Formats: sequence, C-alpha cells, structure tokens
Amino acid sequence: MNQMGLRFKTIVLSSLIFLVPLFSFSVEARSVISTSDIDIFPAGLFDDSSLWELSSNDGYTDEMAQFTTPMIEDGMLSFTHTRDQTLQTSTIWSTESSTNSNNSKGSPDGWYTYSSGLDIKLSGFDFTAYEQYKLEGVSVVVSFEIPDQLGDDTVEFSLSWDGRFEQFKTFNTPQTPASYMTAPYYSISIESIEDWTWQDLSILEFNLNYESVAPDDSQLNVDALGLKVTWQSPAYGFETAKAINTTFVEKPPVILLDVDQGISENITMSPCGMEITPGSDQ
Repeated sequence: MNQMGLRFKTIVLSSLIFLVPLFSFSVEARSVISTSDIDIFPAGLFDDSSLWELSSNDGYTDEMAQFTTPMIEDGMLSFTHTRDQTLQTSTIWSTESSTNSNNSKGSPDGWYTYSSGLDIKLSGFDFTAYEQYKLEGVSVVVSFEIPDQLGDDTVEFSLSWDGRFEQFKTFNTPQTPASYMTAPYYSISIESIEDWTWQDLSILEFNLNYESVAPDDSQLNVDALGLKVTWQSPAYGFETAKAINTTFVEKPPVILLDVDQGISENITMSPCGMEITPGSDQ
C-alpha cells in the first residue's frame, strides 16, 4: 500500500509540472529607439537680455516705477527695490510746569515767563500719536530772549529724566543779547546725550535757569519750549515689475495621450486613472 501511494503522488506531481506551460501569459513590450535632450527654456540661462521684455509701473499708471528696477545681468534675473527713508518732523510743545511758569506752556504765543534767578521748569510732552513709528532724531526748540548782555551772569539749559541730569547749553558773558521770540526759534540737538525712546521723551523735564551775580545784568524771558522729533513715516503706494519671455519649442518632449480614444479591453477609466474592469480575467 505504501508503494502504491508513493507512485500515485509522483504521477500527480509530474502532471502538474507539464501542465504549467499551457497557462503562459501573452506579454508585449516596446524598446526605446533613441533619446535626446531638448532645452525647452533656453532663455532661462539669462545670458541674453534681448530674449526678455522687462517693464515696471508705478501703481496702476503707465508711468515707469521710481524705485523698482528689473534687470538681467551676470546670468541672473533680479528685481531691485530701493526706497529712501520717508522722514517727517513734528514739534511737541510742553504742557506742564512744576514752577507754575504757565505763560511758557504750549506753543509760542507772545506771552512769556521771566526770571532773574528763579528756575523755569517745563515738561509734559505727549507722543502717543507717534509711538508706533521709529524715532530718528530729536532737538529742543525754545522761544526765548535775553534782552541785555549778561555781564557776569549766565543762563543754563538742562534736562532731567528717570533720575538722570544733563546740562546741554550755557549762555555766558562773551555773548551778546539773544532774541528767539519769533521764528526761527532757537534749536539744539540732544541726540548725543542718550539713545532716546518715545517713553524717555515723554518724561523729560527742562530747567531754564538764570544764574545771577548781583546786580542782575539782564533776565531770561521764555515763551515756549518744545521737542522737535524726526520720525520714520510709512511709505504709501506700490509698484510692479515684470519679466516676460516667449519661447517656441519645435519638438516638445511631451506626447499628448487621449486615453478615451482607441480600443481597450477589460479596462475602464476612473478619477484615479485606468483600472482593470472588475470580474475580468486580465
């Protein structure tokens, strides 16, 4: 029985081996005949500016842009936008006085506080409307006069903020009478004193002091004191620039294949492409 069973398995296995070639599949293939490189965008080397049409416009107008320049140079296409800072100046006048020098508050109006020894202190500068902009510079503007020659007396201008003190101007004997009661008013930069911020400027207090050596030779008349600030304002408007190249490709390396045309078997089209028809043998 064991020999018969072994012989039967051998016959069955041999039959399967000889039957396999009967179920071979049909396979087709195509060989690549040749390949070649086709430069479909030769202008992309940017070695010939004549292949490009460069233009720029100021906003919606036909005028050429003022700050934007398209350019082809050294094998590169570039768009350069260069715009100067847009700077504005404003003068903010003091609104407070700890010495009750009320005639010296606000903008110049012809009314003044005078001193032959007492301090004239002015403060209260509101920069709320400017804090969003970058501060570029600051000067002190003073409407004042020293009607007579000082002789042995002196006039000192100083400022204080956040516990700090700085004297920034002194008028003394050799100087003749000074008159700045009308525009242009006396102006002096204080940028070298500190790297100012809007917050610093808002808490500044100025002291205009007449130092007398009796008898008084003159007096100090102060109409107003302000801070002239230079700040960077936004630049409005826009510009456009274009670089256009038109290239005709004689032998495009793209073959358009319309899969809906021709004859197909057991293949259906779907949003994902071609799929084998369900239930087909191939």
